[in-house]
Amino acid sequence: MDHERPNFLHLGPEKTGTSWLYAMLAQHPDVHVNPVKEVRYLWEASAFPTEGLIGRFGHGDWHNRDYRAYLRERVRFYLRHPRAAVTSVERLKWDCRYLFGRRSDAWFERLFRCSATHISGDFSPQTSHLPPWDILRIARAWPDVEVMLTLREPVEWAWSAARMSLIGDRDPAAIGDSEFHDFFIEYASYFPSASMIATWQRFFAGRFHLMWFDDIVADPDRVLSDVCHFLGLATAPVSGFEAVAQASNPGRKLALPARFRALLIELYRDEVELLAMRYSGHPRQWLERYRDTG
Repeated sequence: MDHERPNFLHLGPEKTGTSWLYAMLAQHPDVHVNPVKEVRYLWEASAFPTEGLIGRFGHGDWHNRDYRAYLRERVRFYLRHPRAAVTSVERLKWDCRYLFGRRSDAWFERLFRCSATHISGDFSPQTSHLPPWDILRIARAWPDVEVMLTLREPVEWAWSAARMSLIGDRDPAAIGDSEFHDFFIEYASYFPSASMIATWQRFFAGRFHLMWFDDIVADPDRVLSDVCHFLGLATAPVSGFEAVAQASNPGRKLALPARFRALLIELYRDEVELLAMRYSGHPRQWLERYRDTG
């Protein structure tokens, strides 16, 4: 027997270990992961509710480019390996459903079809910054789904995101301060606020697991064991996972200029104070570092 639904959602946001957790759980014998890490349906259904099949591949924003890139990659693969269409027919079906299926809750659920002895989940960072009414809709549509959220110190997180999304392969010296400033201001809206986390916890009471990026860096084995325990998975295979301490999608190593550090500390200080009041631990350590550098 198969089941068609996600058992868990891992909320990012980006640069908080989503790729690492995807790679680790892909090695667990009782977990099924999709070939595309970020299905993004829950976010796209909220952000682009009227987007149809043609619009999916149109000249919109980055998510449309991702669909076009995935389509090109799969077409090239099947042209180079035509036998794969027969030997890997389930993957072909998944690709067609993902690329050309009409988006709906049922479409979303079918993407997670797997054996009833396995669990499957979605790793879409964009889900982390949905509005409260969409969080409530998810809770009502999938009342048994479990939710995991990872938090990262916001100054470090924002700079990591800038290195990936703003700088990329560009020369940082050629990017003006105003462009950095605009990026940081816009990206701040994607940081999971204390109130947003409280909303997820309220709607998923008893089914919400908060993780810290600091712990992933310091003790990835323990974090992975905790995740397995939360999801009801056997933890024994964890010790055999490959590259458990290896960073996924690390990006370029560039030092954060002092002028941007000061800007980001002021941008996030109030939110970190709220987090420190609710969760102590790491957020209080973040505040101490802000005071040391402020």
